[in-house]
Amino acid sequence: WLLTSGGGASVIIADTLADLGFATEIGNYGECSGNPDRENTRAYTATLLDTMLENDIVWKYLVIAGAIANFTHIDKTFAGIIDAFRDRIEDMKKQDIRILVRRGGINDTRGLELMKNACEELGLPCEIADGSVYMTDILKKIIL
Repeated sequence: WLLTSGGGASVIIADTLADLGFATEIGNYGECSGNPDRENTRAYTATLLDTMLENDIVWKYLVIAGAIANFTHIDKTFAGIIDAFRDRIEDMKKQDIRILVRRGGINDTRGLELMKNACEELGLPCEIADGSVYMTDILKKIIL
């Protein structure tokens, strides 16, 4: 499942997943960019998670990734994502949702720390990488 930011990044992520043999496993395609505020990011994430959690399939990955943002405040968008996680944490745990993060840009250090701390607090398995890691490398952490 893809929670991507930036049109170019979302294409690279989808293409890389297909190249790694996961083309038929991609649950959605979309992107949320343009410096969305916390509430819009929460609403977008909530919609994605609700769709992701509709079935009883366990052990799903949520890929939160994007390019190195020029004007999107990573800490604000991650706060919205975390809000949506908190609202659905029990269902996310029941389905063994695993989080892969790769993001860079404005306030990325703070945003990545927020995400790391929230995943630890909520008990969500999470791999976090900053903009120095290739997007393709974070996707190679998927294990089926």
